[in-house]
Amino acid sequence: MKKHILVIGGGISGLTVLHELKKRYRDRDDVDIRVLEKNDIPGGTIQSRQTAISLFETGPSGFLTGYPQTVQLIDELGLRDEVVEAHPSARRRYVAVAGRLHALPLSPLELFSFEPLSLVDKLRLLMEIRRQPRLDHDETVREFGERRFGRRFTEVILDPVVSGIYAGDIDRLSVRSAFPRIYAHEQDAGSVIRGFIREKRRSKEKTQFLSFRHGMAEAVRAIARRYRDHVRTGEEAIHIGAQQGRYVVSTGRAEYPAHQLFVCAPAHVACGLLRGIAPGLADCLGQIPYAPVAVIGLVFDKKQVPDRPEGFGFLIPSGERREVLGVLFEDQIFPGRAAADQALFRVMIGGARHPESVLRPLDELTRLALDQLKMAMRIEGPARETHHAVWPKAIPQYEVRHPHLLRSIRTECERAPNLHLSGNYLEGVSFNDCIRHAARAVGTAAPVV
Repeated sequence: MKKHILVIGGGISGLTVLHELKKRYRDRDDVDIRVLEKNDIPGGTIQSRQTAISLFETGPSGFLTGYPQTVQLIDELGLRDEVVEAHPSARRRYVAVAGRLHALPLSPLELFSFEPLSLVDKLRLLMEIRRQPRLDHDETVREFGERRFGRRFTEVILDPVVSGIYAGDIDRLSVRSAFPRIYAHEQDAGSVIRGFIREKRRSKEKTQFLSFRHGMAEAVRAIARRYRDHVRTGEEAIHIGAQQGRYVVSTGRAEYPAHQLFVCAPAHVACGLLRGIAPGLADCLGQIPYAPVAVIGLVFDKKQVPDRPEGFGFLIPSGERREVLGVLFEDQIFPGRAAADQALFRVMIGGARHPESVLRPLDELTRLALDQLKMAMRIEGPARETHHAVWPKAIPQYEVRHPHLLRSIRTECERAPNLHLSGNYLEGVSFNDCIRHAARAVGTAAPVV
């Protein structure tokens, strides 16, 4: 008898689950695997829009090395030759304070010339290595940062980093869940600085920032192309029921039986779908908040931005009270993101502190983005090209209660046979984290029999 495995959600998590399932059951003709994706193209927030003069990323712009599951996936998809490295100058990042860009320090010497911190602030930061650890205790990022590094460092550096990764609020995010490496360094080494020093000594490879020649969507397209007969786009799951020991997923077009079900949709979507068959699990998922983000791309002739510094871009501390979270200098990070004589900026707006911003009309969002650029550097004339991507629920927020929610989610999943979850709301929001968790979800699932 035919066995059916259904995957709901065609983002990078769902597509990785599909890839891992196809490997697992490569010798099983009796197993049918399908992905249901509500949008006309798979990928979720990962879309790479190409024009004659630019390549605009609607979601993540790259990924870090050091994740073996990502390396394996890239190799299995035949994408190794399509991987590109960030330009060395992209190591330089800036923070915007009082309308001026300040290069974030990359060495102790640069730290002492970093103007937004006073000498007292810098000395307090260096004393972190002698500060006593607080073991097995979760805190907000602000509480942790002020305890270990001081208030000013937390406001000027940690706060914008949180905005850059999570579009989040340091008064609500959990350091244990949102920054597990930092938390682990204090727990294991007694000091964050000491922990990073030990890690650097042990590691033989330098961390690099990578992407694909034609954008992050290249990975999505490669999986969807390889398994085109197994991906149903434009077909949204609207109800999940249970019948005769299996699940039944209804869409606007058909009903699909599932002996095993992988739900890879965002937490708020999974919550609605699972309400009828796993109400306890749905309650847990419904408690995971999301931050909204609007992404604006602006393309100029390079001669229009004569004063732009070299680097990755800049972040803005929440104390500056700006709706813009940060700006990426896309053409200076990876090759091919803009024509040789063009400059491409990607501006992030909104986040947990300004959720109302994404409700603005597109022309207002564009004006906000342009105003922020003009505050930071000289820009002459209008943009040659403008891009928009608005995500009302962009990034899940790992708040202080997140570890408790994860434990409850695992418990509730154990009560639902052959039901599995994967997504960026569980154990990491990055491209790498989604691939790692998806591979593990398939690896730990019992085989269908």
